[in-house]
Amino acid sequence: MKEKFKNLIKKLLYPNALFAVFWVVISIAIIAVTLTSLAVDFLPEPLEYAFYGLSAVGLAYSVYLVVKVFPRIKNKLIEVLKSWKFTRTVLENYGFRTLVFALCSFAINVAYAFMQGYIALKNLSIWYGALATYYVVLTVIKGSLLSCKRKARKKEKTGEDFSIGETRTFGRTGLGLLLITSALSSTIFSMVKNASAFSYPGFTIYATAAYAFYKISMAIYNFIKVRKFDDLTLQAIRNVNLVDALVSILALQTALLDEFGTTDYNWIFNLITGIVILVMVIAIGLAMFIRSRIILKGKKDAREGI
Repeated sequence: MKEKFKNLIKKLLYPNALFAVFWVVISIAIIAVTLTSLAVDFLPEPLEYAFYGLSAVGLAYSVYLVVKVFPRIKNKLIEVLKSWKFTRTVLENYGFRTLVFALCSFAINVAYAFMQGYIALKNLSIWYGALATYYVVLTVIKGSLLSCKRKARKKEKTGEDFSIGETRTFGRTGLGLLLITSALSSTIFSMVKNASAFSYPGFTIYATAAYAFYKISMAIYNFIKVRKFDDLTLQAIRNVNLVDALVSILALQTALLDEFGTTDYNWIFNLITGIVILVMVIAIGLAMFIRSRIILKGKKDAREGI
């Protein structure tokens, strides 16, 4: 009996990957049922307490599994991904990875722009019209950056210099961000005037909040990291992603205040955050445009032998 208990403890301390994944999935399901019960109270009280206990145990052991086992799963997954050329390049080449994610983001922005435009036309809404304009401009900016990078790759293969074209695109991206501020200011004005807000049904607001904070954290991290690379297109993509993440934070704030706000002054907080974000977007856009002009002037002077 004692030997069986020791073996059980050993298996719990050093579980295999399949058991770890199974446990985490089941724990998430139990926690979801517990949270749902707290919201709509559909479980009998004794069963509700049982789920509280199961949720606590499941969460505690899941944290241990994430720390102890999931690094092994991650390493194994990386080995599998590296066996294919495309995924290996994504993992090992930061520039290529940035472009792949930018392409995915571009596709999402296209779909979102169409959706906001449809809602704006259907409801004749200035609020959604401004949002649609914002996403259209953002889509055009990302599309031009992807096109620029594709042209640059072709020039690199032929040995031609594409640095001037890349620098000009970098500056035009800065101007595009300045253009975005007009759509953003219209959105903020409409939001304050009409008490409009983003809305996320049920528990999706919590998932949206987690994603928004992840998005802004990664945007800031990549915004800093990309400075190590002497690639203006990658820097422009990361700058645009940072602006997109900042707007996501504003959208989340309006939704949270609309859902949980207890005062009549939510519009003041939204206005302050909106103005701060507008100033940051203008600063990023101006810095990009000014930097591109300085680089182009330096290249021109170098050609003229000054």
